[in-house]
Amino acid sequence: MFNFEIENNTIKFTYNFYYAMQIINKIKKYNKIFILLFLGLLQANNQKNIELLLLNKNISNRTHHVYTQTKGAIQMFTISDKNQFVKIWEYWFIEGEETEVVKMLADDITGNGQNELVVLVNNFNTGSKIYVFSMIKNEPTGPPEIYELSSLEKGSIPGFMKALKWDGDKDKEIAISFSSPSRQIVVFDYISNSLQPVQKVGEELLSNTYGPVEFLFADVDNNKQEDFLIYSNNDFLQHSIHFSDGEEEKIEINPITTTLKQFMFFKKDNIINEIAINQKQQLYNIKENKPIFLQDKFLVFDAHKLKKNKLLLYDGNQTIQTAQLNGSQIESLEIATLSIQAPFSLSVSQNKKEAIAYNAENNEFVLIDLNNLENKTITEKNKKTEEAQNKKNEEVVERKTEEPKTIEQNEAVDVLPAEIKPEEEKQEIAQDTLYVNQNEKISIPLKTISGLLFKDLKTKKKPTELKLNQEKLSFEWTPTEKEINQYELQYQITYQTPPKIIEKTVDNQLEVSTTAETQINNFETVLFVNAKPQIKFENKKDTVLVNHFFETKYEIVDKNKKDKHTLKALNTTTHPLIFDENKITWQTDPKEAGLNVFQIEVSDQLSSQIFDLEIFVDTTKKEFQYNNRVVTEVNKELIYNIPYTEGDQFNLIDAPENLRINRKGRVNWIPIMTQIDNNNIHIEIVNEGNKKNYFLQIYVNVPPVISYRPMEREHIYLEDSFEFGCQSFDMNQEANINWNVQTKENQNMAISNEGKITFQDSLAIDNIDYLVELSDGISQTDFSGVLYINSLPKIISKPQDYVELGDTLKYIVEVEDLNNEAPFSSNKKNKIFFNMMKAPSSATLDPTGSLFWAPQETEIGLNKFVIEVFDSLDYDKQVFEVFVNDQPSFVSSDSLSIELGDTLKHLFSVQDLNKNSELVYSIKTSLDEITFSKKTGILTWIPTIDDLGTHQLEISVSDGFNENSGDSQKLKIFVYKNPEFLNTPNLEAFVNTEYKYSPRVVDLFGNEIFGNNIQYFSLDSLNTAQFNEETNELIWIPGIEEEGKHKLIFDIQDDYQNSIVKEFNVKVLLSPCEPGAEIIDTVFQTQLDSIIVEKIDSVLIEKTDTLFIEKIDTIKINEKNEIIQDPVNRMSIQYKKSPFERNKKLK
Repeated sequence: MFNFEIENNTIKFTYNFYYAMQIINKIKKYNKIFILLFLGLLQANNQKNIELLLLNKNISNRTHHVYTQTKGAIQMFTISDKNQFVKIWEYWFIEGEETEVVKMLADDITGNGQNELVVLVNNFNTGSKIYVFSMIKNEPTGPPEIYELSSLEKGSIPGFMKALKWDGDKDKEIAISFSSPSRQIVVFDYISNSLQPVQKVGEELLSNTYGPVEFLFADVDNNKQEDFLIYSNNDFLQHSIHFSDGEEEKIEINPITTTLKQFMFFKKDNIINEIAINQKQQLYNIKENKPIFLQDKFLVFDAHKLKKNKLLLYDGNQTIQTAQLNGSQIESLEIATLSIQAPFSLSVSQNKKEAIAYNAENNEFVLIDLNNLENKTITEKNKKTEEAQNKKNEEVVERKTEEPKTIEQNEAVDVLPAEIKPEEEKQEIAQDTLYVNQNEKISIPLKTISGLLFKDLKTKKKPTELKLNQEKLSFEWTPTEKEINQYELQYQITYQTPPKIIEKTVDNQLEVSTTAETQINNFETVLFVNAKPQIKFENKKDTVLVNHFFETKYEIVDKNKKDKHTLKALNTTTHPLIFDENKITWQTDPKEAGLNVFQIEVSDQLSSQIFDLEIFVDTTKKEFQYNNRVVTEVNKELIYNIPYTEGDQFNLIDAPENLRINRKGRVNWIPIMTQIDNNNIHIEIVNEGNKKNYFLQIYVNVPPVISYRPMEREHIYLEDSFEFGCQSFDMNQEANINWNVQTKENQNMAISNEGKITFQDSLAIDNIDYLVELSDGISQTDFSGVLYINSLPKIISKPQDYVELGDTLKYIVEVEDLNNEAPFSSNKKNKIFFNMMKAPSSATLDPTGSLFWAPQETEIGLNKFVIEVFDSLDYDKQVFEVFVNDQPSFVSSDSLSIELGDTLKHLFSVQDLNKNSELVYSIKTSLDEITFSKKTGILTWIPTIDDLGTHQLEISVSDGFNENSGDSQKLKIFVYKNPEFLNTPNLEAFVNTEYKYSPRVVDLFGNEIFGNNIQYFSLDSLNTAQFNEETNELIWIPGIEEEGKHKLIFDIQDDYQNSIVKEFNVKVLLSPCEPGAEIIDTVFQTQLDSIIVEKIDSVLIEKTDTLFIEKIDTIKINEKNEIIQDPVNRMSIQYKKSPFERNKKLK
């Protein structure tokens, strides 16, 4: 339950003269006057502490607003474009100079689009308050709303205030930190037109630490909402983050023993870098736990964060500089020395472009440009010179009297005829509020206007006894006690200008008269008659034993029912008087032995009176003979029965005021904190006129408090020791404090008389529950905690360093952790959490630590893995790399053929997606004279006649990753030679004579070829030869027309797809037995001389391994004796391709 209380006293201060405001307007003749709302006498202190510097873009001749504080008041100054300042607003707090301004800020906390001025104050007597002033264009308007922080414990004061964007709505929220005993950070939000507490933050850190508290706002988790960075500064710095979603995380940092202040953060690349100022006036890097040194050993008295990781630094004397923060390094940018008495207060504008300082010695401001540290002096505007100038400008210049002129001349004179009266000008009503105490005289001067004369006065409403002093032209009144009330004074004053002379000529006679312009002004003044407050004490004089408490109730009497009152003691004592709502308490001390006369001042902010309170501190030791001694506890009810006899009557002679006794002698008492230690009770027992005394001593005990203790959950590492110094507090003066610690099983934990816990056990592990007991012999306070001894998790397994493409990597992450119990939960088993911080996208890690990865082609090569294991307290990390290897594989043909006599040169083609692999080749073969390169994979061989036929060898390739990372191929090589003719035909044939030829052809192994493996054809269309495949015989009977040369062509192909084309040139003769061969030759020669015969045979072999044979059958000759070729007839014969695409030659 959120138990923070805040009370809204939205008082408009109609009757409070401490609210003072000047509204200064430029004076214009006849239509405006000054409106001064001075509700009391203001006295400013020369020393001004600058709180805010705001830009002013709304009024042309003003550039800035400066908000300052002095003792008991705050002020606003404006700076003009002429480098002059003037105070235009001031607010005095009700409690006066005892009120301390803790922090001021200007921001939109209501969501109305305008900034509000928020002032956090503290007063030792009246507590802490928040003042909220509405503003228009950065200028306060009207009285504030005041919120009392009523639920804070005595002594708890606010220390820090900032505005933040917390809940995502259009207004800002306010966060305030408070010191002990109400140590907390509270967020306030403006809800339903009222400021209300909505959330506490950092409770875990603040409840387990002590010391000053500071906080910052930063978007740590990058969710566009501000988070709290909380710092607790005690013996060593402790730090936590309260996220906007409500989670709180303690930040583990190295122990920092120096006290830090003015924490700042800088964010770059989504990384938070935190710095502060240490005791040696150095900038300090919190994460790296070391100072940041500036050039020339510049000491830092004050620091302000600027934009773009820049800082404004002040050395506490007269030097300032700007610096650039780069990680843990800092670079000085600009440096300047100001002519100001040191030390001085320094404030930075909200846009971080300007700063301002105050020179108290000369009452000057210094405005600083943060780009180059150029500065200019702002002096106070001379009010007397300004007022004199205004008066001079408003003087009415009277027209000089001239010599009489004729009527024609007078037409040009600016005069008014006597019978025409000028129109009376009426002014707006000016209203003031004045306060006067009863039986005190008040004087109200009549308003005067420069250049105008008083004419007459009429009152419309006034107090009965209010009179006019005609000599002083002022109202005077001394109100009595009967006249305590609120009154209205309404009156009207008529003013006129100095008379002007008017002359005119009538019937040649001169008439002179005067005339004047008049102005009527109405005035209203509210007169508030204040009654001086009175205080009545229930116990005005008393005697109290030393080291005891004096108490008295009081009542403030004031006829002004709406007044708020303050009480304060004008005396200074060892223990101050404590003022509660209707009770005054004081703890006596030996130093104040004897009579003490306290002067108590009661004030209603308009008047105050002093009343005396007399307390005699008795140091005499009195010995009592007690009937009984009883011990009880504060805030708990004590019931005690005094021995009772029929007819007894009991009278309390000396007893606490809240103790009571009934008719049967039963005592009931609930002692409070001011009644601790011994209380001597004197009871008179009366029975039938007989009296006897009963003395009872009651000792009121306050249970001791363990004020500083370990956190409920602490942990150390295996074989480490644990030490912690506890602290105690006891309100009782002579308390006997004893410490004790208990554990269930382990007996090695102990605690000294001073409260120091020690634990040393190298064999202990897991959870140790312990109980710390603090006793004063009467009451006992316990604290239970858990000390967890943690064995650091350690990854002991090692993964393989490579995997083949197409395989799956399976890796079980094995962790060694000696703990069996979960941290701080002895009934739960210790659990290890696995997390893969970095890995290829296709890899997975399940909760048991099993890693599975089937690499893709895009992941070939080296891949980095980062595995993290966590046992809820500590981490271990394993970083390793796995190489994804693609095994080389043969992609070239596994069979080759080569003709006898050729050279085989073959490059094995291998595919390997690893671009930088170094391949190594090897060969297994029985062939001699073969050459093979293990580096390039090139095979070279010239087969011999003995190598005819098929040979097989085995080639292997490896990329060297392991013995199995490679491929092998069995290669068949066929060595062949083409078919061979064993006989040739007769090269002569005769006309009409049968010609026969049976070709005998053998293959590479000597086997004879016949049948359809032998094809015959002729390019000569006149050839009539026929080949019989069944008989393997060519038969030809040439005719007379076939006489001459002929080509017999045979195409032979064996069973191994080897082929050969053979041509035989056969000449056909007429007859072998006729001697006229020469005649025939001559005859044919004669014929041949007249006929040109040319045969063109060609054999084309293309890369498609198709054989083309072209033959021109018909020959034509043109007139130029040129051969004309007919279209070519073609015939194709397919044969097997060679691996090297070798062209076969016709033989």
